Amino acid sequence: MTERDEQRSISRVERARVFLEPEREPVRIEIEMLDDERTRAIDLLRERGWAIAEGLHSIFSRGLVALEHGAQSQAHEGMRLIDMKTPEDRERFLLARLNDLESKYAVMKFTAYNALRDNESLKMNVTGLSTEYQALSSTNAYLRGREDELKARIVEVEALVRPVPSDTRSSSRKVWDALREALR
Repeated sequence: MTERDEQRSISRVERARVFLEPEREPVRIEIEMLDDERTRAIDLLRERGWAIAEGLHSIFSRGLVALEHGAQSQAHEGMRLIDMKTPEDRERFLLARLNDLESKYAVMKFTAYNALRDNESLKMNVTGLSTEYQALSSTNAYLRGREDELKARIVEVEALVRPVPSDTRSSSRKVWDALREALR
């Protein structure tokens, strides 16, 4: 196991501790489905403004609870506890409500897990950018100091060099000009 794998597994454990379920581990699954089913699911997610991963997880979780508890939740949909006449009806209603809340909790837990994972990624990005900023700042300070040194050196060199008079010509040029004048 590499150091990176250890860090990854540690962070998964830490994220699971947030939900007081350290034995839980996220898994990735792939399923085959018809394209029209996927299209319907994606359309539903877009209607509700959900992210695709979050929405598909919600569909899976709610479908799982619905299959586990069948018609219990549908029988009590739109009703209130006060409308229940017998203790058995109240119990079924409360169980259906609990199942509904359980499926919503599963979705919220998944969303929070993703938020924690994204938060860790952002922390790493911020740390990297902060380090890069510090390195660039020190490089910038060095270059500015070096620029000042070079400007001072240019002034020194310019002071050492005498300005050349504009009418000063080379000796060979003077000879050439004299010969040309004589030949005219």
